[in-house]
Amino acid sequence: MARIKLLFIYALNRVFILNFIFLHGCKSFSSISYRNSSIEDSFSKDCSDTKNSKLMRDRQVLFSKTGQKSCTDLYSFLSNVKNLNLDNTGFYSTELLRPALSMTSLSARNNNIQDLVGLRELKSLKELNLENNHIRRIDDLSALHNLEQLYLSHNKIDSVKALSQLPNLIILTLNYNQISDFSPMFEAESLLAIETNGNPVPATQCSQDIKTRIFKKVCGSIKNR
Repeated sequence: MARIKLLFIYALNRVFILNFIFLHGCKSFSSISYRNSSIEDSFSKDCSDTKNSKLMRDRQVLFSKTGQKSCTDLYSFLSNVKNLNLDNTGFYSTELLRPALSMTSLSARNNNIQDLVGLRELKSLKELNLENNHIRRIDDLSALHNLEQLYLSHNKIDSVKALSQLPNLIILTLNYNQISDFSPMFEAESLLAIETNGNPVPATQCSQDIKTRIFKKVCGSIKNR
C-alpha cells in the first residue's frame, strides 16, 4: 500500500513538472515569436516608407548592395546575412538593419550615419566599423555583449559610458571624437588595444593614481601630444 502511494505521488510530480515545462516553453516560444514579429513589422513599415527621404535612400543602397528587389526579399536576406559591407554608400541610419540578428560583422565607414537606432537588436555582432560618420550617441551599443572589435574614430561621440558594459571588447578605436572623459574604460579588463588620439581629455584626468593598462595607454597618448 505504501509503495502504491509513493508511485502515485511520483506520478503526480511528473505530471506537474511536465506541465510546468510545457507552459514555460510555450511562453518562451511565444515571446520569441512576438519579438521577431515585432522586428518584421517595424522593418516592413520603415522599408515601405515613401515620405522619409533618408529611409528611402538607405533602402535603395541595400537593394543595390544585396541584389534584392523587394522589401520582403531584403528582409529574408538580412535575416540570414553574416557579413555586410556598406562603406562609402551614403548610408544614413542603421534602422533598416534590424532583421540582421545573425550578422557577426558590419562595416559602414565613411557615411552619413547619425544615430544607431535598431543596432541594439544585432546581438550576434563581433566586429563593427562605423568610422568617419556623424555619430554622437552610442547608448545602443551597450547591448552588444559579443562585440570584440569596435571602430568609432572620426565621429562626434562625447561619452564612452556605454562601452564600459561590453565584456568581450578587445580592440577599440576612438580617435578624433569629442570625448573628455575616458574614466569609464580604465577598468576594462578585456581591452587589449585602444586608440584615443585627438580627443579633448584634460590633463587633470591623468593625475589620478591609477595603475591599469588602459589608464596608462590613454594618458600616455595625452602626455605625448
